[in-house]
Amino acid sequence: MRNAMNSPVSLSPRVTSRWRALLAATAAGLVLLAVSACGGGGSSNNSDSGTSSKVNTGSTVSSGSAAVVSGPGGTVKVRSSDDLDTFDPAKTGAENMSVQALELAYDRLVYQAPDGKVKPYLASSWTTTPNSATFVIRKGPKCADGTPITPKVVADSLRYSLSQKTASPYLGYAVGGGKLKSVTTNSADNSVTVTLTKPYNALVQSFGTPFPASIICPAGLKNPKGLGAAPQGSGPYSYDKAASSRGSTYVFKLRPDYNWGPVGWTSKTDGVPQEADFRVVTDETTAANLLTTGEVNISPIAGISEQRVRANPSNYDFTYESLQAGSWGSLFNMTKGLVGADPAVRHAVFLALDSNSMTKAAFSDLGVTEDTMVTPNMQCYNKALGKYAVPFDVAQAKSVLEQDGYKAGSGGTMTKNGKPLKLRIVMWNTTNQLGDFIQQELQKVGIASTVKNTDINTWINALFTTKDYDFTVYSYYSAFPNPVIIPAQDASLSIKDPTYFKLSDEAEAAPGSTACPAWDKAMQRAQTAYIVKPMGVAKNAWFGKGWKFAAPYNVFIDPFTIQQTQK
Repeated sequence: MRNAMNSPVSLSPRVTSRWRALLAATAAGLVLLAVSACGGGGSSNNSDSGTSSKVNTGSTVSSGSAAVVSGPGGTVKVRSSDDLDTFDPAKTGAENMSVQALELAYDRLVYQAPDGKVKPYLASSWTTTPNSATFVIRKGPKCADGTPITPKVVADSLRYSLSQKTASPYLGYAVGGGKLKSVTTNSADNSVTVTLTKPYNALVQSFGTPFPASIICPAGLKNPKGLGAAPQGSGPYSYDKAASSRGSTYVFKLRPDYNWGPVGWTSKTDGVPQEADFRVVTDETTAANLLTTGEVNISPIAGISEQRVRANPSNYDFTYESLQAGSWGSLFNMTKGLVGADPAVRHAVFLALDSNSMTKAAFSDLGVTEDTMVTPNMQCYNKALGKYAVPFDVAQAKSVLEQDGYKAGSGGTMTKNGKPLKLRIVMWNTTNQLGDFIQQELQKVGIASTVKNTDINTWINALFTTKDYDFTVYSYYSAFPNPVIIPAQDASLSIKDPTYFKLSDEAEAAPGSTACPAWDKAMQRAQTAYIVKPMGVAKNAWFGKGWKFAAPYNVFIDPFTIQQTQK
């Protein structure tokens, strides 16, 4: 996704459908975000998600003290940083507008709240085993066309979305390292049971993400191709196709009878917008101008434009900030025959690059350096793993190459068996001049390179389809704050390390309090085998005027938190 968001899967059979994890962040105001640890393989569960006693925290900041209006809100106008690909929750590549549309138009079994906890939603309660979850479906919710949400409706939707045949890009989020075994219903207690072929400790939590777990109504399942043009869900808002313009503006109208939202939310909640208009604006300068002139009420703003907006408090009366969840990391295409298949080359390159300087080059003053891939606002964060990060040491980088048989050739470029050491670097242009900086740093140790700074689609295609690259700095951040997002993407990124994936499989299946120690082993392997070198994360900044909200995963606003405020 975008500026924040997402990416595909191919190598390992365990994750053949995982790609593009949400590039996003976890957030909530001037408090410590309580995130339930990687548990899930317990015998039962209630309204909260924590099955492990270990809880990690990450800090986020919001500001703005205006009171919420009494009664209904008006029309909120929101900027989206990119366009929508499809309204099909099982098929989307998770572009920002797509995720926002899914949040508005569809319901899910559980709700991943801004504080990181899992709350009841369509499911009033649930119980779990290591490889299954049984959800009791609440009575009353209806599709936008009036069809009641029953266990059968839920089961049919999950069978479609979680099927290998449907090939959801994010299937691995919902099924872990296994596959869907069955979805069954029980009329006696109005429940649905999802059973997998392997244990997966994030099963319940995964059903709080809008893809692929949003519940599709029967009309959508009858004609899945039609979901490309319009949603078929039971969410709080209905899509107004006639008032919308694909690629430009998306209009959603509040359903006046909606009364089954999470944490007691209904269409009668004070300040709830009666209409939500989303405008696709890819350029940050334009987005900033629209906010300052009042043409949009809520907008994420990045880069120099963020500083310009912030400098004038009259432009906004509410802000929401967070750090992205999941570090960016330097990595190689480890396919046999390429330079990245040589661990000594990977080691040397990691030694040649300083994470602090790279974060600065990528995000200016809006970045924070990290030495672990799992960041503080994710489950199973362990600061101690930072000791395994490859340090910055140019002299040692040269020594490692020389010990690997490389010698300085003409022009100072390292050569081995007459072949110069040269990398094809492909970068997403959201990291500004980071690619050029890396090229200059590698020249200091005798590594030549070419650099391509591309838009996100070209970048994603190079990494996951053509594989036409040697090195990149990849964005692992996601709206799913579980460590599984990292190996879920690594398999597709041509990472070739069976030990690492074995350890990741074990961590995905580990029950309760054993899950985080298991993830520690996998993440340690990722660094000591020179699979990835953590770099850092960017700060996400949202501005609002006349509205308060939570944007806990950066790429979209939680619709159950938007409220109009008094002037």
